Order: sequence, then structure tokens, then C-alpha cells
Amino acid sequence: MKMRVPVLVWLRPSKAARTGRLVLDLCTTPNGLSPEGQEAIRLMLARLAPGGQGYVEAVGAGWQPVSAPKVAAAAGELFRMASTLGVYQPDTRRLEARLREMAHNLKLPVPIRRRKAIA
Repeated sequence: MKMRVPVLVWLRPSKAARTGRLVLDLCTTPNGLSPEGQEAIRLMLARLAPGGQGYVEAVGAGWQPVSAPKVAAAAGELFRMASTLGVYQPDTRRLEARLREMAHNLKLPVPIRRRKAIA
């Protein structure tokens, strides 16, 4: 498991499509959305794409339809919000597991201590 940034995908079925879809996935990070963050993201998505429907969970969000001209701007705002401390909360169990894994992988051999040269 490597800690990475959240995955954010915006999809348009074709170049001529008038609407698109936003998908945020936090499964690649050791973080989850806090309850306050979930509500903030839900309100932000409802503001940017009125009439849209979707889901907002602790591990991600999905919203559709989003107007095609607004998809990129909405994706940028969603990414900034999802990577802001307070909106997300670190999952301490996953962080501790990652730290144990890193400590195990980074064990180096004990350096040989050399005696001081006798002058």
C-alpha cells in the first residue's frame, strides 16, 4: 500500500456531450472524509451542479450530471476541498500500518564501528 493523492476523474461520454460525471476516490490514501467534510462536499456539488444526483461517502464521492463547461472547474474545486485538512481525517489504523511497513522495508544493516586509528 502506497500513500498517494486522491483520485479524481471527470468523464464525458463524448466530446459533444452536454454533461459529464465527477468521481472522487480516496481509497488510494489513508484518509477518509469527515462527516462535516461530507456535508461540505455535498453542498459544494449541489451548488456547482444544481439538479445533479450522486453519493458522498467517507471513501469517495460521485456526482452527475455536471454541465460540460463546468466539469473541469468543478473537478478542481472538488480536489482542493478533498485535500484540505478538516474536510478529510486521517485513518490512523492505515497510517500506522503504513509506518510499520515502511520501517520494515527501510531496515538497514548496522554499520560497522571502526576503531580509532592508533597514532
